[in-house]
Amino acid sequence: MNLQEIYRKEITAFGAYGGTPEEIRRVLRLAEEKRLRPVIDTVMPLRDAVLAHERMEKAEHFGKIVLAP
Repeated sequence: MNLQEIYRKEITAFGAYGGTPEEIRRVLRLAEEKRLRPVIDTVMPLRDAVLAHERMEKAEHFGKIVLAP
């Protein structure tokens, strides 16, 4: 990466951290043992997918929004 070009063009870079191999193994082990508990904010019917997306865009949720058929 050319840092001068990034500054000149005002480029925004986004990244994500997926964890170390050991952390991934630990999470997979916890999932296999059914010890993970997802945080669910709302369960909505699939027909309300647009509303669910709007909630996400407005950051009105804490946890996952589940769309049920």
